[in-house]
Amino acid sequence: HFLTVSLWCVTPGIPFVLETLMARQQEEVTHDWWLLLETHEPTFLSPSSPHYTDYVAEGASHLSKASLVKRGLKKVVHIASNIVEFKAPFSPETLTPQLLGDYIGVKKKIPIIESMTQQEMGPVPMKEWLEYYQQNPAARHAILNVVSLEFSATKLAKHIGRPRFIREIDWIEHLWPEDIRSSGDYPAVERYLLMGAAGSYTNFHIDFGGSSVWYNVVKGQKIFLLTPPTDANLEAFNDWYLAPLNESSYFPLNASNTVMCEVNEGESIVIPGGWAHAVYTPVDAIAFGGNFLHGYNSEIQLKIHQVEENWQDAQKYRFPFFEEMMWYAAASYTSKIHEGKAKQICQFEKRGLKELSEWLKFYKEKRPDSLDPAAFIIDTLRSWHSGKKLPVISGYEDDAESAEGASCFCKGRSSSQLWIGCTDCGHWFHAACVGLSEKQVDAIGSDDYFCPRCPKGDTAKLKKYEQLAEDKFGKRRGKKRRRND
Repeated sequence: HFLTVSLWCVTPGIPFVLETLMARQQEEVTHDWWLLLETHEPTFLSPSSPHYTDYVAEGASHLSKASLVKRGLKKVVHIASNIVEFKAPFSPETLTPQLLGDYIGVKKKIPIIESMTQQEMGPVPMKEWLEYYQQNPAARHAILNVVSLEFSATKLAKHIGRPRFIREIDWIEHLWPEDIRSSGDYPAVERYLLMGAAGSYTNFHIDFGGSSVWYNVVKGQKIFLLTPPTDANLEAFNDWYLAPLNESSYFPLNASNTVMCEVNEGESIVIPGGWAHAVYTPVDAIAFGGNFLHGYNSEIQLKIHQVEENWQDAQKYRFPFFEEMMWYAAASYTSKIHEGKAKQICQFEKRGLKELSEWLKFYKEKRPDSLDPAAFIIDTLRSWHSGKKLPVISGYEDDAESAEGASCFCKGRSSSQLWIGCTDCGHWFHAACVGLSEKQVDAIGSDDYFCPRCPKGDTAKLKKYEQLAEDKFGKRRGKKRRRND
């Protein structure tokens, strides 16, 4: 079946040309979930409750780093107010598509999504997007969506400030070196403009790197379906994401505790890392948003990164400089510990530090040269977490060792969070990749394991584990769907 949709041409005065694209029948379009909500009893939805969401009726002024220290950031936060900081001439009342175009630049090329097929189109000049967006919805030839317009490098960034409580905890804001940032090398994911035409839809996805994301709907409305990142839900999402499109079912039917959240004009939402979510835009909507990494649920960030390693997505769908960001965070915690400021590390941060110290062993080659030796950072985090004596930096040489030789048989692609270290060579392995259960790891202890690569280990099983890893992680399965993070 064919579907006629609109694309732009560059000829002045002719904003649209028709082009035929392959697509499924209209009753099989990707926003099946919205059709289900309208035509069927939504039995897959769980009632919204404090177990899954926090509703902040008082507005953003009641959110701060101090409040997150107490509550963490694992629930969806629905906020009954705007959370961006507007500077003249911008305000919720004065914001218009044309004003946005003036400050972004009418010649700037922007990416768009065709909602029916979820395919990327363009990029096209902002001027042509505005011609499409400002016409009568009934006259539009297609339902289009702008979801990935990062505007930090435009004039608009000086007039749309990120939420204060997000800036307080964002690792990019506080830990990324300013001299490197000024050269243009930094994770440019902090400020997004979203402009959705009525009826547009973004399919289920998990934001890259397990990052959290905030949205402020300034005009219109957006409806979110959100699924919490339980182990079962993450496994279901992984299978759904990798399945061939013609074999995949509707994701929420394979998940549990999916909730719906309507974010109206002048309201905001913060979605923690790992939550799979889809977004429907019932009326024309303008929103601002941004991604951020933080220490209040860092375990899920590491877990999603490992899942993405298995997906082997193109780099543009990955969180930029994720591994380097983890090293800067680890170095910051190391400094706090050695400076006697460990009491500033809250319970939620502490939970993630043990896993971070083990994760770093697989990414030593990503350590920025300006930081302390990798082994010193890792040993500090491990020693502090276990209550042992802290290491002294004078006992460490600059560590330029590549992580290639230290990789597990899966080369870091397993999503398992249970590791075991070899007493002989010091390399770390996922327990499952060397045939060990959690009970066996506990029985062996931390100082009595020898890997199959070492003479004291079970070398007869070396080829077996290498082959098992190759069979499981060597090739991707199925035809993958494109994500729009």
